[in-house]
Amino acid sequence: IIVGGNFNSSSIDLGNGVILTNKDNFDGMLIKYNSSGECEWAKVIGESSYDYISSVAETSDGGYVVGGFFESSSIDLGNGVSLTNKGLYDGMIIKYDKTELPNPITIQAKGIGGNGSEQINSVAETSDGGYVAGGYFGSSSIDLGNGVSLTNKGSADGMIIKFNSSG
Repeated sequence: IIVGGNFNSSSIDLGNGVILTNKDNFDGMLIKYNSSGECEWAKVIGESSYDYISSVAETSDGGYVVGGFFESSSIDLGNGVSLTNKGLYDGMIIKYDKTELPNPITIQAKGIGGNGSEQINSVAETSDGGYVAGGYFGSSSIDLGNGVSLTNKGSADGMIIKFNSSG
C-alpha cells in the first residue's frame, strides 16, 4: 500500500526503523507499507512552507506518480529535479522511479501555476504511459508549455491536464 498526505509533527516514527522529519510547517509525505502493514519506506516532500500531497498512484513500471500542491518558494526533489513556485500555491506532479527503492529517485516533476492558487487533487497513469491530473486553478492564466495554456473564467476553475510519458 502506498499513501500520501501531509504532516505537521516535528517527526513521526513509523516503525521498522523509518522516521519522517518535518522541514518546516506542513510537509508532504509518501509512505509505503507491505502486505503485513509494516512501513517499508517513507519520503518527505517539502521545504519551508505548506506543501501537500493529495494523490499518489503506482505506475505500470512499478514507480509512482504523485500529485499535490506547494507554497514553498522552491522544493528540491533530489536527483537534480526541483520545483519553483510562481504564485501562492502551485500544483505539482512528481514521477518517482522504482529502481532505487526504498529511496525512490525523482525522474520528472512539473509545477503548475500562475499568479494565484493551483491544486492538483488527483493523478493517474494513462494507458499510453502518460499521466492525467485533475484539480483547480485560481490564476488568470497558466502556461503549461508545449503551446498549451488555460484561461480562468471565474475565481477558481476546474482543470484536467493530460501529460505524455515525458511530462
